[in-house]
Amino acid sequence: MVRLSGSISTVGVEDKDYAMTMMVSYAQYQEDVMLWRALNDIKSGFYVDVGACNPVSESVTKHFYDQGWRGINIDPVRSYIDMFERERPRDINLNFAISDQPGSIILYEVIGTGLSTTITKYADNCRARGLEVRSYEVPTKTLTEVLADHPVEEIHFLKIDTEGAEKSVLSGIDLDIYRPWIVAVESTIPLTYTPIYQEWEALLLNRDYVFAASHEINRFYVAVERAPLAERFKIPIDIYRLHADVQEIERLQAELTQKEALTAHLQESIDRRPRWASLLALLTNRARRPNKVK
Repeated sequence: MVRLSGSISTVGVEDKDYAMTMMVSYAQYQEDVMLWRALNDIKSGFYVDVGACNPVSESVTKHFYDQGWRGINIDPVRSYIDMFERERPRDINLNFAISDQPGSIILYEVIGTGLSTTITKYADNCRARGLEVRSYEVPTKTLTEVLADHPVEEIHFLKIDTEGAEKSVLSGIDLDIYRPWIVAVESTIPLTYTPIYQEWEALLLNRDYVFAASHEINRFYVAVERAPLAERFKIPIDIYRLHADVQEIERLQAELTQKEALTAHLQESIDRRPRWASLLALLTNRARRPNKVK
């Protein structure tokens, strides 16, 4: 049985050291910013990411990994786990689906996206939008099994993004044994803002988790024994611009590269200017000389 020990700082986001810290956000909806606000004082923390998808692009855990954290990444799409194996050598990277029971299930892989799902109607929605969908069978395990196989003293956050299968994931973890400090769950129907958290929220509330915040398509819950963390979710995410999205950084880097190339071209033109000026003066002088009559 895993029990949490130790304590956390109750210093909020107004902490002087934190306020001076800029972070790069990789997550699609700045979930990593929300979680970092709550957990920035934890050194060498641990995460569990169900529906991890990509180790960099739109990753909730990339920033944490870069800060020295490690964790478990789970995704049923083999190509994504191959990427994690290359990019995250400290992590445990697992290739199967998480469900409420072990066995197997049909996965609908939506090619080249983070929309792969085990829910038929959501896969049909993707097809209707012109996306390529392939279906095949994948093994399943419960989160309780995974955490028993890979025991860890503390789980600082659990993130779940399984494109409509969140209830099955939450039904498969014994929250009386395993107590993530924070649980972040995608809470809408895929490709919409229609909420579906009513299907699974009771699974958290009835196991002594309290609702802390809702941001974009995600909801955040805090274990009651870690209640002070909930205070850190109260300040709106953009009240202080202490983060930069990785997409914004990449755009600025591309612009900088283009400007550096233009600057180099301009400098080259300037460097050539004296030679062209000398040649122009020589030609001008020749043109002004009177022709000799023989």
